Amino acid sequence: KRREEACNRPPSFFYNMKEAKFSYEFAHGVRLGKYKFSFNVPWIARQHFDCRVVGLLDDLISLRVAEYFIESDKPFLLSLDGVGRRSQLVDFAYSRYIEAAEACLSPSEMTDDYIRDLSSSRKTIYRYPLSSFSRKEIDPRPASQEEKAELKSCFGLERDVPVLLGVGQVIPRKGFDCLVEALRLIFMPVCLLIVGGESIELEKVLSATAPQHKVLFVRDVKHDELSRYYRAADIFVLPTRGDSWGLVVPEAMSHGLPVVTTTACGAGVELVTKDTGMLVKPDDVKELANALLKLLITPDLRNEMGQNGISRVGTWTIEGMAEATSEIIFSYLNTMKTRG
Repeated sequence: KRREEACNRPPSFFYNMKEAKFSYEFAHGVRLGKYKFSFNVPWIARQHFDCRVVGLLDDLISLRVAEYFIESDKPFLLSLDGVGRRSQLVDFAYSRYIEAAEACLSPSEMTDDYIRDLSSSRKTIYRYPLSSFSRKEIDPRPASQEEKAELKSCFGLERDVPVLLGVGQVIPRKGFDCLVEALRLIFMPVCLLIVGGESIELEKVLSATAPQHKVLFVRDVKHDELSRYYRAADIFVLPTRGDSWGLVVPEAMSHGLPVVTTTACGAGVELVTKDTGMLVKPDDVKELANALLKLLITPDLRNEMGQNGISRVGTWTIEGMAEATSEIIFSYLNTMKTRG
């Protein structure tokens, strides 16, 4: 379950911040619908900082801070955590902040291209590894077949049937309808396990046209419970039609799963190679089916790709993200000193 507010965090978060000698101030305010309005943002933004970093999300508070820095001619860095093409209106608005920023932080080639397309100048781009898990959460030893079988039984699945795992909302952009179409071309029985949403329509289509397969939707899974689903799965699949990043891709790799995703997934393009999984074109049902079938019939290949994936994401952790961001900030400050 996602936090409703940035300040809604466990006590350990604040303890760790104190131990790391960080000071922090949350933007408190009121929420109207899906938007939040803060009253102390101007006060925070007026304080003296050696470096200002704005995370440009779909967030009115971040936008207000960026506007204040532009209006008061205060230099700032812009951190884009996987922004991709939106509507022309949103792209036009984002171009203002990209142009005004001294430099941009980007996690992927896809975001790099987005920044360059919306900037009329040669914008400095710093790269950093975007992540949602810590080093200690990386699973050095993927689940054995015995453990997978036990977990499958716990979830009400057949012990010896391969499980395809998808994590995310069941919305058109995620492409799960394309995955269901691909499963109709695969005749060996599999179970499709989707965590994060549900669709009676997709379930009906699959049961009517490919009864050899089973589909299970699971909603409202807490982050610390999600690991059990990753460990139960045999293949992770994200058939997205457009994900500017896709945090679930490195998450799956950190649990030793081979990943099948599309060339429209930022994390897929950045992290998935022939050694860790397969990339297919969005909406290409046949190509998706062939990729899944190849992994389904070759367990050794799945295991090899999964182990390679663990090594691949070794630096794509929260600690790695913090270290890279720290280096970027100090590099930027040194550049500012040189410029006088």
